Amino acid sequence: MRFGEFALRELAPGVAVASGHDTFLRRAADGAMSEEPSRFSMVMVRGGDGLWRIADHHSSRLPR
Repeated sequence: MRFGEFALRELAPGVAVASGHDTFLRRAADGAMSEEPSRFSMVMVRGGDGLWRIADHHSSRLPR
């Protein structure tokens, strides 16, 4: 997976949303590589230990 352009917004203390574009890289059984451009969004929350964790994620392939 390769990230492209994205935006990160803190909605409230300890809650952030990231959204943007990424590309999934896939290798077929014959060794051929393909790329699937996609868009994503994820919600992250900061735990009591200070670490950010993904609470929700969605990704979908861009229409061709």
